[in-house]
Amino acid sequence: VQIKGLYGIEIDRSDINDVNLVDIMPAVIRKTNGFDCGNILKGNFLLQGGVKAKLYVNAGKPPFIEITTQEGLIILNQGNPERTAALFQSLLHD
Repeated sequence: VQIKGLYGIEIDRSDINDVNLVDIMPAVIRKTNGFDCGNILKGNFLLQGGVKAKLYVNAGKPPFIEITTQEGLIILNQGNPERTAALFQSLLHD
């Protein structure tokens, strides 16, 4: 999985421990190093419960894909429910 851009990352499939599709994202407490413009969140954030996560989301356009790796939690979406669901299915089956 590759996310391009200033805060981009690359995740090897072998590093993925779990993948879930959720309708509600944990509350964002604060940005630690990233981009925050309204609903667009990219980079490193602190979430409710003290969870550190990398976010690549349009927070106003659920659902969200939660990817758990050895390095931590990554949450992303495509800003479109159908595209997000299709990406989730490809992560499960590829």
